[in-house]
Amino acid sequence: MADHTAQAQSIFDQFDSDHDGSLTSAELKPWYDILCTSRADLALNNDGYYAWFAVMDANQDGSISVAELAAYLQSINYTQ
Repeated sequence: MADHTAQAQSIFDQFDSDHDGSLTSAELKPWYDILCTSRADLALNNDGYYAWFAVMDANQDGSISVAELAAYLQSINYTQ
């Protein structure tokens, strides 16, 4: 998972606007919008976004940690 952890950290560096080590749904939404331009399987609506966010939020605390994002990226074999 080391490669996905580095990818997750890179995403955090771009979108964690308050630098608190977690991504809220508001902070992660711009990345989702970017992904939607290249991924037909992601829905371009709020319902799709919140469902996608909930999948990544493994502990359901309302924010995404680097570890949660890395696990999600690994589960979908994400590459940048």
